[in-house]
Amino acid sequence: MSYMSILLAFQGLISLIIAMYSITGYLKLQSDTLKYFSLAFSLLFLGFLIAVVAQFIELGAWASYSINALHMFGYIFLAISHIISVRKEIAEESLPAMLVATVVMKSVGLYFLLYAAVETTIFSMKKGYKIALTSSVALYLIFLGEFIDLVMPAGIPQTLPGLIRFAGFALLLLPLLPILKPSRGEGR
Repeated sequence: MSYMSILLAFQGLISLIIAMYSITGYLKLQSDTLKYFSLAFSLLFLGFLIAVVAQFIELGAWASYSINALHMFGYIFLAISHIISVRKEIAEESLPAMLVATVVMKSVGLYFLLYAAVETTIFSMKKGYKIALTSSVALYLIFLGEFIDLVMPAGIPQTLPGLIRFAGFALLLLPLLPILKPSRGEGR
């Protein structure tokens, strides 16, 4: 058994224990926070379980996709549980109910945007396509703009995320310019 298998097994075990305690707490208290917390760690446990099994049995590519999907949704529900918990602690109603849905949707969008940027970077490095590298830089800029917009640290000008996104969109236009250029027979 490798160190990786042992580490995955321990992460799965602690996830299962947290899920069990959270379920027990939810059944006693009917707390929405604990409901989402138990769902989060149940999904994380399933992801780790598949990862441990995949260390010993060839499960194919679907195993990796399943693990990543389970962990992604687990982390989304973990975030929701913490947002609900924090929202209950705030005296005034400064966080609208839509904040949870907005943060979740934006987080999932950021995840896929970053994934696309990384995949495009790997492709451009393997194939040596400069235009693909331009596209990946554009995707990273859009991701950065969206991320800053989501967390909006103090002292950051409110226009900065929009400017960064705009630069990313403009870079994405570059690969399209050769396609949009009229051929010699057109436009005369």
